Parts: sequence; C-alpha cells; structure tokens
Amino acid sequence: EAERNYTSEILLPFKKGAVRMSKETGSKIIPYCIVGDYKFRSKDLKIVYGEAIQVGDLEIEEANEKLFNAVKGLLLENK
Repeated sequence: EAERNYTSEILLPFKKGAVRMSKETGSKIIPYCIVGDYKFRSKDLKIVYGEAIQVGDLEIEEANEKLFNAVKGLLLENK
C-alpha cells in the first residue's frame, strides 16, 4: 500500500515498486501484514508473514495482484 489505510477497505491498491524490484533482482517477496490495535502503546500488534512469492515469470500487474491477494488472505485469516 505504501501508506496507512484510513478507509473502510481492507487494503488500498498496491503500488508496483516491490514487484518491479523483485523482478529486476530475481528476489522473492515475503508477504506480511500487521494486525491488532493501532493505538498508542498498544501491546496487541502482531506481524504475520506468509509464504515467499516468486514473481520473475509474471507480468507486473499479475505479480502485483498475486501479492495483493496474499496479503489480503493473511489479513482475513488473522483478524
């Protein structure tokens, strides 16, 4: 997303920078999400990591959608 989400949507559209860098370097992307209470001094925040995604053979739009869906799945599983 590259910014904090203040909307009622579960996720904002992803920018394509992570996917572009991954394709250029041949690196995998580790999807993650932050869940919990976003209040000052909250002890309820948790970072959840997903399985690594290889995007080298995918088009940028397709890879970005795959990453978006992976992060969305993590959020829905951990709410």
